Amino acid sequence: MIRLKANSTLYRLAKTVTDEFLEDYSLQYSQQFYGEFTYQAKSWNQPRRVIVQVRRKAGELIPNYLFLVMNMETRLEMVISLYAKRGTMKNDIKDCKNRFRMDKVNHKHLMTNVNRIQLVVLAYNLFNGFRRLTLAHEFSKMQIETLRTKLIKIAAKQVKHSRRIMFKLCSHYPYKEIFHHCLKRIQLIQLV
Repeated sequence: MIRLKANSTLYRLAKTVTDEFLEDYSLQYSQQFYGEFTYQAKSWNQPRRVIVQVRRKAGELIPNYLFLVMNMETRLEMVISLYAKRGTMKNDIKDCKNRFRMDKVNHKHLMTNVNRIQLVVLAYNLFNGFRRLTLAHEFSKMQIETLRTKLIKIAAKQVKHSRRIMFKLCSHYPYKEIFHHCLKRIQLIQLV
């Protein structure tokens, strides 16, 4: 799946989708329409399937066009969804590389580097599991470094009792409720 740069030929071929868009045109709500056609650029040896998405957010006058060329036989909405998730995957890889130093493989033995990468991937997956299973929705989309700063790298006093360990947080800690929510969710996961 490759995104095509818009040109006059693609706009002309997407006319049926544009006409459908203009029939139902309203500034009050967001709109998106999908269509497909075959297209052959001069450098291509055969025509290919092109999917077009015409989208406009509420209050905007001019729609945005997205042209994708692909060889999969899939529903149009599914293709656009897959393409959108592709960008998120790039962010996840960048997050793993930058925050967990996955790209640091400087040992002379291959197996040492392989084991290090496996540990990094395990740590990344554990952190993502923590993020998805324990955090409230508004925190679950945050980057790893932000979560570390807000929930993990915090000042707390550890108090040991005969049967339990307590963490006493600062009374002015702004994310105290979220921290307690995470602890309760972790305890529920441990019970299962």
